[in-house]
Amino acid sequence: MYPPDIPYNPSTGGRSYLQSIIDLQQGPTCGLEAVENVVQMFFSARNNLQDTHLIPFAKQHGTLVPDSGGSWLHPSGYQPLLAEFGIGTNWYDFDHKVLVTALRANRVVIAVVDAHQIDRESYPPESGHAVVITNYVLDPTRKRVVGYVGMDSNHSGEERAWSASALKRAALFPDHAPLLITDAPGRVPKNADFYILWNGALLPVNRGT
Repeated sequence: MYPPDIPYNPSTGGRSYLQSIIDLQQGPTCGLEAVENVVQMFFSARNNLQDTHLIPFAKQHGTLVPDSGGSWLHPSGYQPLLAEFGIGTNWYDFDHKVLVTALRANRVVIAVVDAHQIDRESYPPESGHAVVITNYVLDPTRKRVVGYVGMDSNHSGEERAWSASALKRAALFPDHAPLLITDAPGRVPKNADFYILWNGALLPVNRGT
């Protein structure tokens, strides 16, 4: 079942579900795009929910911030906006154990970061940004988490990977807890249970195979 205000789109164009829902943001709308992607992770339909559907809710909560390039969603608006769709969340300080525990349970994470720390080619210093984290990367030789995988709305249709150390540095940027984690697991399948870093490449791992 789908809430009536979430448009349904049965086609993904041959891509994975996660790739199909990563839209290219237009203007300073990363927060809206991140919330959009989290909502889509909670519905098994491939739907084309857009940030324009979320703006009325954001206006009701008073969390849209005017900007010369267009209004953007303040991080304080993520939680109440997701609650409009029945998705409970809580803010957490950055901690690899907390993050990996959540991802292993298939919970979804929005991270508020300095995007320059995770992608220096695409972003100038002190670029406030929101990304969605959906999975983690293990180094099998050292048996430790070395990275994370997720969605960046400035890179349409592709999952992105970030080093664990860079993401931790990036999360020191905001003046509040940087991780918004869903209370319940997402309802759509991920591309892998987790990834391993092997000979410089990311390999998907599924525990059942």
